[in-house]
Amino acid sequence: MKTLLSSFILIILTALTSEMYAQTYSSYQKGLVFNFTQNTVLSGNNFPDQCDACKINIADGVTVTFNKNIALSKAEIKGGNIVLNNKMEIWTSASLTNVNITVNNGGEITSSGNIVATNTQFVFKGNATITLWAKTDMNNSKMTFLDNSGLVATAAVNLTNSSLTAGDGANKSKAFIKFDGGTLNLFDKGYVSIMGSNNYYYNWSAYKANGKNVSTSNNKLNCGTPGTNACQNPMMYGPSILNLGGMSIMATLPVRLSAFSVKLTGTRVDIAWVSDMELNFDHYEIERSFDGANWSTIGTVQSTGNAGAVSRYTFTDALKLAGAVNYRLKMVDIDGTSVYSPIKTVKAGAAIEMTVFPNPATDYIMINAGDNASHKVQIISYAGQLLKQVAVSGKERIAVSGLTPGNYVVRAIDENGLAKNFKLVIQ
Repeated sequence: MKTLLSSFILIILTALTSEMYAQTYSSYQKGLVFNFTQNTVLSGNNFPDQCDACKINIADGVTVTFNKNIALSKAEIKGGNIVLNNKMEIWTSASLTNVNITVNNGGEITSSGNIVATNTQFVFKGNATITLWAKTDMNNSKMTFLDNSGLVATAAVNLTNSSLTAGDGANKSKAFIKFDGGTLNLFDKGYVSIMGSNNYYYNWSAYKANGKNVSTSNNKLNCGTPGTNACQNPMMYGPSILNLGGMSIMATLPVRLSAFSVKLTGTRVDIAWVSDMELNFDHYEIERSFDGANWSTIGTVQSTGNAGAVSRYTFTDALKLAGAVNYRLKMVDIDGTSVYSPIKTVKAGAAIEMTVFPNPATDYIMINAGDNASHKVQIISYAGQLLKQVAVSGKERIAVSGLTPGNYVVRAIDENGLAKNFKLVIQ
């Protein structure tokens, strides 16, 4: 009897649990809160067709895929990733915070209500589009249009430290940004990038850069005889950029960095960088220099391949050092084109107390490491080849007469593994 009762209770609990996780909704709902903590596909009636004053919270790293048409009014969307394969209509308003939205081929966003996007990224692929019938405010946010996707705006679009980008640098892309009666307003490093020769920006009206009117009509950038397309007012073809300084031709770089830092942690150097776009991009080479003039590659990191999304990278240099060491990134396109990042320098404390003389030297050098200090001393070519290594305790004479005249590095490594480099000239 107990066994039958237990089985009956288990069946009831299972049914209740299944009902809880198989929630269905009518076509219209109001004031609901959705908390997504795992990847979810929404289709059919597991999400309402129309959701008024609803809140959608998505945990970090979680993706919610919409395989149905939805309409949102006074919506609040926070966090996570959204993949849109169908149509999303925004009726009265929507706020989006810390969201990554990918709109795939066949997907569409239309907005007849105001949108406020903060720390949010949109990537449109294939023939996906967004049509803005009402004001849109973007703060620290990005919209990227790949393939043949595009934007049509009939109302104001305000970019505050934000960007719109059409294309990925490939001429096969016909992505576009079209203002059909709407106005573009740029504030605080806001900009528009037109990446390829078949991508275009369209606007009969002047755009505003911190309130100053800048006309793009009747321009001759990248069109006519030098360009792929005939000049057509009011279209501006790429590669070009609209920013606070006006409109100009833009050299298409393989990658655009938004952050690059080096940090000394104990005897380890942590290198980190962030790209907000990678166009036909292949890899990064991390380079190191002890004198700022001669560089060697210490590592390679492949691109994530996210053309329209923020990508974060890290690399650790295990070299123990004292004094200054320089780092830079060599950013290599798939066709071998490369550009360099700015140079970053770290300085380690607890410098090794040691002298090297004479310098320049001819026959020998004297190493003075102090009375009680013990070091491993290396002589290294500027190409990074180890030529000599000796143990030094106190003072030591090292012959250099057999080395070719030129520049060398003397590296002293103490008992804790901390290193310091000295420039040596041999005549």
